[in-house]
Amino acid sequence: MKISEQSLQTIIDHTPVGICITNGDGNYDFVNSAYCRLYGYEAEELVGNSFLMVVPEEGQEYLAKLHDDFLAGARELRGEWKVQTKDARNLYILAEAARIFGEDGKPRKVTFVIDVTKEKSTQERLELEVQRASSLEKVRDNVDSMIRHDLRNPLNGIMGSCQLLLEDQEVLPEDALELVKLVYASSQKLKGLLDTTVDLVSLEQGNFVLHLAPEEIPEIISVEVQELEFLAATLEVEVRFEAPFDWEPWEIHKTLFQSMVSNLLRNGIEASRPGESVIIELEKEYDGTVPGFTIHMHNKGVIPAELNAHIFGERVNSKKPGGSGIGTYLVGLAVRAHGGTIRYSSDQQRGTRIHVWIPNLAR
Repeated sequence: MKISEQSLQTIIDHTPVGICITNGDGNYDFVNSAYCRLYGYEAEELVGNSFLMVVPEEGQEYLAKLHDDFLAGARELRGEWKVQTKDARNLYILAEAARIFGEDGKPRKVTFVIDVTKEKSTQERLELEVQRASSLEKVRDNVDSMIRHDLRNPLNGIMGSCQLLLEDQEVLPEDALELVKLVYASSQKLKGLLDTTVDLVSLEQGNFVLHLAPEEIPEIISVEVQELEFLAATLEVEVRFEAPFDWEPWEIHKTLFQSMVSNLLRNGIEASRPGESVIIELEKEYDGTVPGFTIHMHNKGVIPAELNAHIFGERVNSKKPGGSGIGTYLVGLAVRAHGGTIRYSSDQQRGTRIHVWIPNLAR
């Protein structure tokens, strides 16, 4: 298609994209109307003068070198630059360049520019909001840590007082005894939530240190059963666990493992109805050729169908009273931190069966 020089000039002059042509000396040979409007100059004020007149002083040396390198054959990628108008306002432009040759055979640089100042301003505001949100998040985390720390002392006092009263149950009236049991069970639940939150934050941030040490697995499970027996008694649920005798110490992270067992057991108890049982079994089991052990836990409760596929993989809310989804989420994180796996099934006929396999990390 043949286009006259005058027609081409008209097209270039009316395009909304700013266009300029600069020569080997860095001076303007041509500017279109959009380019002039962008910077606030008349064409006569620009042509014949250096393109650096629209560049802030701090960027002139760098952009002059890029210009020379481009005309010498270097590749210049699309870039975002800070520029300056005739009335000293700062703008941000998106620029892309092409190399052409004039009638004298010398290279010229054609630069296409678009004003992106509004977009840049929006981006900077968003970045500022992100920084503010990050600062608020740090403040919130610090406040959370302080609250958790300050809650532990009175909580330990409440639990200790309850234990002393429960050791001498004969002196308590029946209604007071039941109240003490309820307070102790609630304190245990709050303590588990505090411990869970601490581990959860560290695991999510990727800075949890898995300190392994040989531990008696049956003993740890027995202790967790004992600590939750008042909760089970309050809800009239039986917990059955027979610790095996032939069991050697196993390398685990004790605190994380305790949190995992406690959350699994607590959920099993709270999901059960009065008169039902939570059954825990422990057995050595290989996963292929890797030695490990499996905790089997069974209760009659049913995991809601909409949560069944991902309950241990992400934080989900079971909609039970006071439920936050943190406990089951931590279980999944704890199992994966130990290199283990978790399998489960849940239906109305058989209830919920959970199988947690933990490998021997000391191999």
